[in-house]
Order: sequence, then structure tokens, then C-alpha cells
Amino acid sequence: MNLWMRFVNAMDHREPATPLALFRILVGLILLWDLADIGLTGAMNCLWHPMESGGFQNPKGNWLWAKLGGTTESNIRLVYGSSLLCCVSMIMGVGSRITALIAIQLFSALVGLLPGSGGGHDRLITNALWILVLAPADSTLSLKQRLKSGRWISVDPVVAWPRYLAVYQLVLMYTCTGIQKLGAEWWPMGNYLAVYYAVLIPYWARIDWGELVGSFPLFTQIGSGITWFWESTWGLVLLHFYFRKTNTRTSKIRRLFNRIDIRRLYILIGIVMHTGVAITMNLGPFSAITMSYYVCCIHHDEWNKIWHRVTRLRLNQPASNLKTVPDAKSAT
Repeated sequence: MNLWMRFVNAMDHREPATPLALFRILVGLILLWDLADIGLTGAMNCLWHPMESGGFQNPKGNWLWAKLGGTTESNIRLVYGSSLLCCVSMIMGVGSRITALIAIQLFSALVGLLPGSGGGHDRLITNALWILVLAPADSTLSLKQRLKSGRWISVDPVVAWPRYLAVYQLVLMYTCTGIQKLGAEWWPMGNYLAVYYAVLIPYWARIDWGELVGSFPLFTQIGSGITWFWESTWGLVLLHFYFRKTNTRTSKIRRLFNRIDIRRLYILIGIVMHTGVAITMNLGPFSAITMSYYVCCIHHDEWNKIWHRVTRLRLNQPASNLKTVPDAKSAT
């Protein structure tokens, strides 16, 4: 019971919603970009339209289509247009929790028309939307806050556990991906050729990288070795958060983790890796939606410092709220 109460107290921690608001905006922009790209390139016609209209639609009976009367072109365009409106609403921060819930249903219905056309990024997007359903992410940097108080920014504390959930999703995804890399090409016996082979796959490669990567094989080998180790050890980031949360306790390992911010190193490697993936391969919004989770790894106080360094201005923080905002070193 004591362990359970400690968990409840930890999950009841409150802080300004800046990371969640940034997450909300990024998820809305990425989903809007993904849907708009499908519509503007004409891919929607062949991916989602019925076979009699020239498409490859193979629906699995999503409940929404049954309610609408079937997967007709007009219904598909209705759901598609409604999805775009939900994205705009999330970006602006108006009813973001309910619009995130609606967006999940609409996006799942569209992707379900041809499941093979999607990928892991679709699941990351829907998982992000579920987090936004649970999170008061429109408490700041939103039109809702502007209409409510006349200001875009608020530092009123809100529940922090949805941010913890986003961090856990990131750790879970990377760890599972890393431990499933069992091919010899990720190891010395395979000469670390996994990344070399990946960037040469015509289905993914943006251009023919054969001559370039063949001239600098060491870079792809280093990338293969680092990627496996980096992904498999993301649990250290959770350990870092725990030790920082309990920094009043003393131990050599805890002092080491509190002195070295391993979280920043892992985020930096992730940015470099995903940027390289986005440049060399066409994997849709995979890199973008993955890196959007990174904003939840950074506390409001740290975002405040970043904003101050960039603009020489601090987020407007009323004196009445100063005692409710935890210091970055003691917050998760």
C-alpha cells in the first residue's frame, strides 16, 4: 500500500503544460502534413477509394463506415475533410481533447481502408492522439487560453502524468525496437552493414546512395553499432528521470546520473539519427512524429530557459504561481 501511495502521489504531480502544449501543436502539424500530402499528391484516390473508382481499397469493416452508410467517395472525402479540421483545431488549441478523440476515430477509419499502406508511424500518431485525449494540453499556447484570459501563455499547474506517459511511450518504442534487432548485420559478425543495406533499398531510398555510402562505409558501420546500443538502452533515460525526481537521496549511481544529463545525450543522438533517416529515406512522417515525443522529455522550466536564451524574454509567470512550479532538477 505504501508503494501504491507513493506511485499515486508521483502521478499527482502538477506543473505548467508547456511541454504538452508543444506536443499538441507538433502532433497536429504532423498529422495535417501527412493527410495533406496524401490529398495533394492524389494518393488518396488510389489508396482509399473503392476498387470500382480505381482505388485499392480493402476495408476491414471499421464501425464508422457502417454508421455513415459505406465507404463511398463522398463519405471518404467527408471523413478526410473532418480529419483536417481536427488537426487545425488541435494546432490552435480549441477543444483539443475532444478533437484528438475524434481525430483518432477518423484517422483509424481512413488508414483501415488499406492497412498495408501505412506503417509504424500511424501507430505512433494514434498513440500520441490518445495521450492528448488524456492531457489538458490546451491550457497554454492556445486560442482557448487567449479567449479565457487574454493571454496565449499560462503557467497554471496541470497534471503531469500525461507527459510521463509520452516519455514512457518513447522509451518503450525504442527499447522494443532495439532488442528486436537480431540480424547479424547489426553485430560485428555481420560487419555492421544494417544501415548500409537499409539506405540502398529502392523502396525507401530517396536517391541512389550506392556510390556515396560505398565511398564512406565507416559512417554506416558506426551508425549501425550506435543505433542498436542507443535504442536498447533507452531505459537509462527512465532511470535518469527517477534519480532526478529522488535527488534528495544519496548514492554514487544517483549522484552520477544527476551530474551527467544522459537524457540530453540520448535526445541529441536521436535528432541526428532521425534527421539522417529523413534525408536519406522516405519513411513518411516517421522521424517527425517520433521526435515530437522529445518535447515531453523537457520540463517547463527548461523550455523557459531555452526561450529566454533565444529571445531574451521569460515566459510570463505570475508570482502567485511560483510556489507551485517545481524546479527542473526535482521534476520528471
